[in-house]
Amino acid sequence: MTPKEFVELFYNNKTEYLQTCLDENSGIFVSDKIESLNLNAEQKEVMAEIVNGILTDVYYSILLGIDDCLSV
Repeated sequence: MTPKEFVELFYNNKTEYLQTCLDENSGIFVSDKIESLNLNAEQKEVMAEIVNGILTDVYYSILLGIDDCLSV
């Protein structure tokens, strides 16, 4: 597996997990908590941006750690 392929797999995993987090029928803790907020469409979009930002930061930090570039 090339580094590019690895990063693509990581990105795809993040995208799939984001969709799971925002799917009200997925049954995972995060989606259940988001659903319990009874958000309107605009608020759901903001929540999606927040969750996406969190996941992006976490996944990027993991990649940096794998590449031994993470500052502690």
